[in-house]
Amino acid sequence: MEQNFATHCDREFSWDPNRPLVVACSGGLDSVVLTHLMHNYHGNLILAHMNYGLRGVDSDQDEAFVAALGAELGHEVVIERVDPNSVKNEAGMSLQMKARELRYAFFEHVMLSRGAQGVLTAHHADDNLETFLINLSRSTGLKGLTGIKSIARDLYRPLLPFKRSEILAFAQNRAYTWREDLSNQSDDYQRNIIRHHISPGFDKLERPWDQSLRQTQEYLDQAQTLLQDYLDQVSSQVITQTEDGLCLDLKALSTYPNENVLLAGLCREYGLKAGQDVGQLAQAQSGARIYTQTHELLIDRGVILINALAHQKEVNQEHNQTNKTNVFNQDEVSHELDHRDQWFILDREGQQTGPQQSPVNFSFEQVEGLTDAGPNVIFVPTQMLVFPLRLRRWQNGDVFYPFGGPGKKKISKYFKDERLSLVRKNKIWLLECENRIMWVVGLRADERFRVTDQCREITKITWLKRN
Repeated sequence: MEQNFATHCDREFSWDPNRPLVVACSGGLDSVVLTHLMHNYHGNLILAHMNYGLRGVDSDQDEAFVAALGAELGHEVVIERVDPNSVKNEAGMSLQMKARELRYAFFEHVMLSRGAQGVLTAHHADDNLETFLINLSRSTGLKGLTGIKSIARDLYRPLLPFKRSEILAFAQNRAYTWREDLSNQSDDYQRNIIRHHISPGFDKLERPWDQSLRQTQEYLDQAQTLLQDYLDQVSSQVITQTEDGLCLDLKALSTYPNENVLLAGLCREYGLKAGQDVGQLAQAQSGARIYTQTHELLIDRGVILINALAHQKEVNQEHNQTNKTNVFNQDEVSHELDHRDQWFILDREGQQTGPQQSPVNFSFEQVEGLTDAGPNVIFVPTQMLVFPLRLRRWQNGDVFYPFGGPGKKKISKYFKDERLSLVRKNKIWLLECENRIMWVVGLRADERFRVTDQCREITKITWLKRN
């Protein structure tokens, strides 16, 4: 096996012999064999071990074993201990997923802090089969069936061509010692059920399953590449970047065959999971929206506006407590997502003294006449300004008197007349003076604050956009 391992590494990887590699070492069979093989093949290693503390004394003995292994082979060992409660008590995340998140963050930290060229994990052919079967049972998309990759950026898996039985035989032949994790013997986890009761049946097949699986996954990977190329081509024709976010044109998409399948593929990049009914979203009324883990997808007059969620965890907990995609109408979510209770106080210098810093700045300047008019500038009679002014988001029921218009109008009706998208509406600020709307910022001033010929002093207010 050692010669086959070296030949495989020569063919697949291009490691610099002068730079270290980080080996993720739990102390179990697979990582111990990987450590010994890499010790003989490369020699410049750093062993990284995370102690979750979840198995009490056993966890500490695993740590001590890895430390001894590193000392025996002459390699640095970096150990990270974490509070077991930090692994157990993460809302909305399984223990395995939380542990994995902590583990890979630790490995990356070791790699970057030591100037290493990559991280090696001990995934092998059986792990690949188990992952394939798990994803198959989850009704995953094509990408989920393409298997574990031998290289993923700075992550390398040199044991991937080898079966667990080969690794075990090699370790026994070399009289290596390792630690057994008793939790691997239980059926409490889905992977263990597959490992104990399903995977063994593959070894009874006449044809070697590992070779067949590799070939099948190569075909699937090629199909995924072709599919992604097509999706990228369609995406360039139907998705554009606008000030309201990404805009997916449903009319343009309808010119392609299998539009709903394409829509699912295009939206998967924004967190829509395989199997969710995007066709329902495409047929929904303006104002319907879907929340994924990372994005908001909003229907607005024949398009889907796509925006990343600013606070992913908070929005996920609020809107996806059942782990299902939720579709809301416009009225139900307008106050929840847009933080309509945000408000800020402006003094005479335009400085904000409200509860938090807003993304909006203004300048106030005394002028002698009306110049430089535009959407970002208004002129008001100085004597009408009563400080402090108030800056806030618009709310249902707000009214103002549009400059140059016939009279009073609801803000919501004004937005509709201006054909503003839902996303654009939610970004609008109002500037108030004594509870009267003085300016729909960036759009329209209020007629009640018009500068007349009788005004002796004029104040120019400029909206200073931030990048």
